[in-house]
Amino acid sequence: MTLTLLDATTAAGRLHQRLGADPGSDEGLCAMLRAEVHARGQALRSVTLDRVHRLVAPVAEVDAERLAALADTLVREGDLVLAPGGVLWATPLRAVPLMNGAARMFSSLSTADLANVLRVPPTARGATRTVPWQEEIAGAVASLGGRVLPPETWAGLDRAPRADDAFLARLDDRLAWEAKPPASLERDGPLEWRGWVVDGDRPGWRRGATTARLWWARTSLRGHCRAWTSGEGSPATTPFVDLSFDEADRARFALSRQAGARPTVEVERLEGHAFLMIPAWLPRAEYRWLSLQAEAAGDAVQATRWRVPLHVASAVTALLTDQLGLVVEER
Repeated sequence: MTLTLLDATTAAGRLHQRLGADPGSDEGLCAMLRAEVHARGQALRSVTLDRVHRLVAPVAEVDAERLAALADTLVREGDLVLAPGGVLWATPLRAVPLMNGAARMFSSLSTADLANVLRVPPTARGATRTVPWQEEIAGAVASLGGRVLPPETWAGLDRAPRADDAFLARLDDRLAWEAKPPASLERDGPLEWRGWVVDGDRPGWRRGATTARLWWARTSLRGHCRAWTSGEGSPATTPFVDLSFDEADRARFALSRQAGARPTVEVERLEGHAFLMIPAWLPRAEYRWLSLQAEAAGDAVQATRWRVPLHVASAVTALLTDQLGLVVEER
């Protein structure tokens, strides 16, 4: 067996050919993250990020925080699943046909493998992959054990509660029955808890917010904790219940609605589209549904500005108003 030492240019070219994208681009990095998890079935998030970073380092300079943000985007989009304990899991194939004649593809499968089975190469843009929809694709999806789903089912809107007083009441019920002891999350040392404060012009996470009910802290391993309390102190000093990221996101909107400080969606109509300025990070179901109806028009990672066809703009703003209590303001 002969080993050949490749220079950086040749290595980058071969990696580009394998990935179907520049290894230093968002598309290339997402492809490597998917492949790393899919090949193993499951892998620690921290280990996955380290492996991909070391793989790409000889051919492209990639910031570790950017790579971590892309991994989070793949989880939020649905190509990967992040389980408790920081474990990333591979995902089966899901195809979601859209009204514009295309279909979004969700899976940890590589783009090359998808192209071989679907007989059509997906178009990758950041973390998203799209194909022109044809009925025969449904058979190819089924041959991989996948399913074709409508947008509402894929997004999870049929299971997503409204962010309102009833949602907050359910959190209080959990606190009454499932509360954990104060400081029980601080086994590795004190956590710097920040409470969600709605008062004022700029709601946000604040240190020393002793009357807050929703709390956030960063762990020593760069993970995050979110918790719900009675409003009599942080989880370091009072009983609490753990919240998932999605529950905490939904609680933010519910608290804003309860306080009468509902965030505003600015709408600007221009050249056959409506541009929406979303003022806050959306819960998962609403985010996924929006991402199927619209496309990010700006920073694709933060995704605060969206371009929506005019004929679906009213449906989008109506859903955000009903589910999350947002206020629509035309510019």
